[in-house]
Amino acid sequence: SDTEAFGINESGTVVGYFDVYDSQGNFIANHGFTWNSGKFTQVDFPGAVDTTLGGINASGDMVGSWDAGPTATVVHGFVLSKKGQFINFDVPVPGATLTQLDDINANGQIVGEYNDAAGNEHGFLQVGATFTPFDYPGAVITAAWGINSRGQIVGDYFPNGNVVYGFLAVADK
Repeated sequence: SDTEAFGINESGTVVGYFDVYDSQGNFIANHGFTWNSGKFTQVDFPGAVDTTLGGINASGDMVGSWDAGPTATVVHGFVLSKKGQFINFDVPVPGATLTQLDDINANGQIVGEYNDAAGNEHGFLQVGATFTPFDYPGAVITAAWGINSRGQIVGDYFPNGNVVYGFLAVADK
């Protein structure tokens, strides 16, 4: 029913997801995809029911999220290397119920968001083995959507839960 594109790299490869419903209108699954030069390829995390691709870098490394299906209580993140290797990634926060990887830059820095055990949404930056959670000052919700090769991060935040604002931040080098 829906197809959403979330990222594109320098070679024109687009990543995103599409959803599938049965003939009665019941949701069945989300599938990730790549699209380049008219070629559409379905991408699914091994064993997952739902897969979403959020970003792709110049090298072809991709990031996204996956879960076990419509009733899943935990959503996991992953990296898909240009060599085709899936690497599961969950934020190192006890009780986190959602890890969503939204973008990866040419340096391998990853941004996204996670929900803590209380259901609060926070942004994060992953650089190598270093995980850095962050919230926009005073925000009740923070999400990091993109990062470029200079470490500039874009995202959005809700200071009171009703109005959304954008932000630009810079990752420490």
